[in-house]
Amino acid sequence: MSAPTLPAAPLDRTARTVSVVTAVILLVAMAAMFLVAPPVPALLLSLGYVAIGALSWAWAPAGYSLDGGQLVLHRNAWREVRTGVARETAFPEPQRLGIRLLGSGGMFGYYGRFRRGDLGSYRAWLTSREADHVVALETDLGLVVVSPADPAALRAALPGGS
Repeated sequence: MSAPTLPAAPLDRTARTVSVVTAVILLVAMAAMFLVAPPVPALLLSLGYVAIGALSWAWAPAGYSLDGGQLVLHRNAWREVRTGVARETAFPEPQRLGIRLLGSGGMFGYYGRFRRGDLGSYRAWLTSREADHVVALETDLGLVVVSPADPAALRAALPGGS
């Protein structure tokens, strides 16, 4: 039996702003292309923009659960990711993600691979960088940071949690 899914925290102010501004820019670029470019190239580029937005949303974190000692990342419309979880660990200054190696730096959240000088490489599956939502975990994939709406419930579900 699977543990209940804990929803991801609401997007923080920066992620909301980046998501809206990026969507507006993509829409304006699509409209402009249809005004100045031949129809077929404009349509193809527009489909590319739509695909970027759709994939960004699909890969974004929707929630988390702990199932048999495994952390499960539930995404909006993509396969879930599972990794064994050992324990909670420290993640100082969650506002400072470091260098994004692969993933999203604000559109629908902050997810993918990041690197910081003090932590090395890690995975982020965040919708909010607010300190009261960020939970850092040592997992089979290394350091993973998540942002459940109810961090206390996630901590309580951890192996040895209270």
